[in-house]
Amino acid sequence: MRDYAKADFSTEQPSAGEEARFSPSDVDQEGALGAQAPARQGAQETHSEALLKHTLPRSARLGSPAEFRLAYSSGRRYDGQYLTAFVRRNDLDRHRLGVTASRRTARRAVQRNRLKRLLREAFRLSRKELESLRWKYDWVLNANRRLLEAKVWQPLEDLRQIIARVAEEESGNRRR
Repeated sequence: MRDYAKADFSTEQPSAGEEARFSPSDVDQEGALGAQAPARQGAQETHSEALLKHTLPRSARLGSPAEFRLAYSSGRRYDGQYLTAFVRRNDLDRHRLGVTASRRTARRAVQRNRLKRLLREAFRLSRKELESLRWKYDWVLNANRRLLEAKVWQPLEDLRQIIARVAEEESGNRRR
């Protein structure tokens, strides 16, 4: 083993270009690293890169507590096995989503975050069914305790059944 305390190391700092961790060609004009690297394709894509592609844009989310309260107070409630949906018609050109998971439902933050991810993913995967609706809605999805033990596809099926009920009510309103 080498005794580093007695080894002779230079105390001089290298110049800016000498032995730099990144060469100037690695950094683009704005200073971001790796911006010139080719994008990954296919199976090489990492999980986090795939998730970033599927995030909901801000315009598709309910943001303020007032928007949640409005959905709770004037929206229609639909109960499923794994979630409760509060649905309120909006006058926008898109559906918007709000997701909640209370401490009563899941004690630990990591569990609540998982429940919210499952509900957001169910909403994202239901895009086709949502687009078949005549009007656009604000959706507030509340996680139920049973969702803690659910498989990934179960909240999706639950949400699709709720969307079908909303569509059924829309068609009933057309006849009136």
